[in-house]
Amino acid sequence: MDRHSPEDVRSFFDGLAARWDQLPRPAPERLQVIVDWAALSSGETVLDVGTGTGILVPYLRRGVGPGGEVVGADISQRMLEQAEANHGEAATFVLADAQYLPFPAGRFDCVMCFSAFPHFDHQFRAIGEFARVLRPGGRVVIAHADSRSTINARHQGMGGPAAHHVLPPAPVLAGWLEACGLKASIARDDSELFVIVGRKAPWTRGGPGNGHVL
Repeated sequence: MDRHSPEDVRSFFDGLAARWDQLPRPAPERLQVIVDWAALSSGETVLDVGTGTGILVPYLRRGVGPGGEVVGADISQRMLEQAEANHGEAATFVLADAQYLPFPAGRFDCVMCFSAFPHFDHQFRAIGEFARVLRPGGRVVIAHADSRSTINARHQGMGGPAAHHVLPPAPVLAGWLEACGLKASIARDDSELFVIVGRKAPWTRGGPGNGHVL
């Protein structure tokens, strides 16, 4: 399958950025339900991968409170410019490819990937990066505000690079999370929401492979 290069994907979303916020948006209560699965706490750090124009940033900011940190990452510079204009006081925005995140290991308490996962060329590698930048006890949330079938049909109808961008079945994603060392659960996979959660084990001071899960 021709999924196109990261440069093609970047160009595609750069071209959509100016009108992205005028497209239909998920209901606020549906977005809040998705963020609730992240189980954010005051003072935590959260990475919003594929942040686009920052639709989830206000919800993530409320979740971590004034003492927390929200970082939005996206491959599209134009999307990030819109995100900065929309939510510059609530988050820091970084130009980044999800498959090669420019952050040290253990940097974040939570990685949120909302409405972006199908657009990654090497999806398993992206999950490996999510797991790498998580602290012990951290969470990954991969989510969409529609069913998998709706998402895939929508992308096919968009044309361009997105026409080849597929959201894998929930069990496949869960298996990839497990393979990257995260305990996975299918939180929602129905006609309204698609939410997969992966949790990184909190280890004793012996560390992974030497200690035991607390």
